[in-house]
Amino acid sequence: MIGHVRGSPIVQEALLFGALALLVRVLPATLVANLSPDAVEYLNIGQHLARGDGLVLSIKFHYFNSLPVVHSALADRPPLYPLLVGLLWALWQSQAVVQLASAALGALNVLLLYLMARQAYGWRAARLAAAALVVTPPMFGTSLLPWSEQLSLVWVLLALWLYQGYLRRPWVVPAIGILCALAYLTRQASMAVLVCLLVLLWLDTRRWSEMALALASFALALAPLAVVNLLQGRGPLASSQQYHFVVARFTEGMWWGFSRQYPTPWGFIAAHPLVVAGGVLWNLGTYILNLVWWLAGVLPALPRLVAKGSRLWATRNALIIAAGTLVLHSLVWSTTDAFRFMLVPVVVLLPPLAAGLLTWVRGLRRRHPHRSRWAYGIALFLLLGLFSADVVRVNVSAILVYLRQGRMVAPALVGPPENLGRWLGQNTPAGAVVAAVNPWMPAYLSHRPAVLLPVNLTGEQLQRFLAQYQVEVVVVDTQDPLLRPQVPTYLETLEAVGSEQATFGHLVIFSIYP
Repeated sequence: MIGHVRGSPIVQEALLFGALALLVRVLPATLVANLSPDAVEYLNIGQHLARGDGLVLSIKFHYFNSLPVVHSALADRPPLYPLLVGLLWALWQSQAVVQLASAALGALNVLLLYLMARQAYGWRAARLAAAALVVTPPMFGTSLLPWSEQLSLVWVLLALWLYQGYLRRPWVVPAIGILCALAYLTRQASMAVLVCLLVLLWLDTRRWSEMALALASFALALAPLAVVNLLQGRGPLASSQQYHFVVARFTEGMWWGFSRQYPTPWGFIAAHPLVVAGGVLWNLGTYILNLVWWLAGVLPALPRLVAKGSRLWATRNALIIAAGTLVLHSLVWSTTDAFRFMLVPVVVLLPPLAAGLLTWVRGLRRRHPHRSRWAYGIALFLLLGLFSADVVRVNVSAILVYLRQGRMVAPALVGPPENLGRWLGQNTPAGAVVAAVNPWMPAYLSHRPAVLLPVNLTGEQLQRFLAQYQVEVVVVDTQDPLLRPQVPTYLETLEAVGSEQATFGHLVIFSIYP
């Protein structure tokens, strides 16, 4: 039986689409260091794990709490993706390998989507949906960076696949709860999918016991994290990321939280309900517009979405999950609109939209039978043409960057930033705390602990900040618009306490040794 499954056309075709997805990601994943603040933090935690330090983050990028610069990573990031990065780093010590693993997870998700689509809509829709997912921008972009989205999506798609094909089996509901817990332990925003699945369970079974079973298995899988959090003096599911989710003025907690008391999330909402509501509505509108833009090629399918039997049931499920995650992401990320928050809605909507588009094409064939090939060509162009140009652009850019630099590199870190990392490595001890408006840059380049340098501090506040976080190196970017008004005050204060100074382009480095 196992040999038959492995050799089945369904599995072979799913593997083919997974291989295609990996193929178009290999160059940008291995030739360019695709960095962002989130990526640097995941790499930072993984490197600490590989060195045997445990789940530790040595970047402090906010003042929502009073934790030191080197602190438990559970205060900022869910653990599963950092654990994967730590394993990969321990084996290969290569960012290219970590990014290639993200690309491989993206390819696995294309494979899972194909299986889901074939289960509900047939092989034609499955092929079309999988081909579209290979090149869809939210999917393509998030599978190139050391981000948690693709691993989280693996758990989400497995849960949806089980729900769609095996709901009546007794083990499926607890398995779905566990998979949702794994998704939450990878990316907290995945809680939205659990909420949507609980709604679907109620609609399909009308039994509270099924919902309770899913919640119980979810809670059981999260129990180890809850215990660790409690032992570390936090709430069972606490994380400073909760502040990102619910507070509309996220930048206040980053830049000015050191010099003024920052309210709790719920305190901020109570004090500024209209601000938060405005942020929610703005994000919801932005997400919907982005969704329409990214799926513009399949809009002709919308009138054909209403189908019969299992297709109608699967389409209803996809619409509820897409709508639910859109609304919940808008509620919890009231400050940020980013393409990665669109990932789940885009992925779950592709199969029904592909099926509807094929129905529309078949209607064209009936009316114009001698133009059937043209009809399929138009469908493929509408679905893939808008997206594939971005894939080609990213691949060509990766090749050009590599040819120009001759090594894996992030273009933004060449020049003064790279010189800064080299200087820090040669002139400071391994544990020297670096303060910078962009703390991720020195942390990534030199492996030194780094803390966010607040803006708008007076000379006295700056000195208190340096002492509180035991800062030994301060990096001042004289071209940063946020910092430019404070440069004279900062330079005066730092020159009074500093013992060394170096300049790399627009970066001024002060080494401070008590």
